[in-house]
Amino acid sequence: MKNANEIQLQILGVLTTGGSRTISDLSKQVGVKPHVVRYQLDQLLERRRVERAVMLNQRALGHHVFNVLFDLPRVSIKRALEFLERRPEVSWLAQNMGLRKFEVTYFAKDMIEGSKLIQSMGESIGVHFRDPIFAIEVETRHWGLRFLTGRESQKPVAHFVASKESREPDSIDVKILHLLRHDGDLSVQRVAKSAGISESTAKYRLERLREWGAISEEMYFLRSDHDFVQAQLVLNLKARSREHEQSVIEVCSHNLYVEELITGFGCWDYKVVLRADTVNRLLEVEESILAALGKNVSRATMLVRNRVVAGREG
Repeated sequence: MKNANEIQLQILGVLTTGGSRTISDLSKQVGVKPHVVRYQLDQLLERRRVERAVMLNQRALGHHVFNVLFDLPRVSIKRALEFLERRPEVSWLAQNMGLRKFEVTYFAKDMIEGSKLIQSMGESIGVHFRDPIFAIEVETRHWGLRFLTGRESQKPVAHFVASKESREPDSIDVKILHLLRHDGDLSVQRVAKSAGISESTAKYRLERLREWGAISEEMYFLRSDHDFVQAQLVLNLKARSREHEQSVIEVCSHNLYVEELITGFGCWDYKVVLRADTVNRLLEVEESILAALGKNVSRATMLVRNRVVAGREG
């Protein structure tokens, strides 16, 4: 019979060699019941040895993910960011280094609804955008924070695709998703309190959103207090052939610094989210990816995130 200390050490060992993991994954690898794993993980969370998060996939609810990169006049920046931080559909808001200094990611049902957010922001604060880059994110392949552990794997942790069966969330579902976007470590009790509903209702709503595929299982990973720099590499291919697309997937899946790979519709073909300890390391990673892809790439742009204004990393 394993004692608590042995179970915790085994859990940490799995996370060290295997990156982020779910309760069921840890239960199989450690060899104890899921409820025992959950209890020991709660102890590790209290000691700040591990972190917990959920991944959102609003494509399962019939929504599209819109990503807009833009510049703003200096006098309008504060009002624009305050406007976007208040909007529940916004999941990510960041300031980048270089051109297109601001980036917002949000959910909407179609192109018309998607363009209304940026339009309404412009009207409310009287701002004129400077040549924005607008794209719909079609599909996400997520590898997790693998470089933190040195883990190498050819298969992504999760593979989210758009659902053919659309679900219709109500205002409470939207509120819960908004809470989870900004804090993926919310307990049932905290969701209930923040959304103004009972704990039983919160538990039912969370379970239903999981069944719909809108939120993933809880993912656990080792905590790291080290500061990392994040960037995105936007790629356009010379041809969207199966061979060229597969080469992007293979190159990115073998790179330890690639956190996420997203296919795009519109102004870019792929967006590669990178994380490293320094900007110089990110530039080295960019160079290695482009060298590996060779002549398949017609255009590439690197955007280094200077700071996150709103949203959750991880």
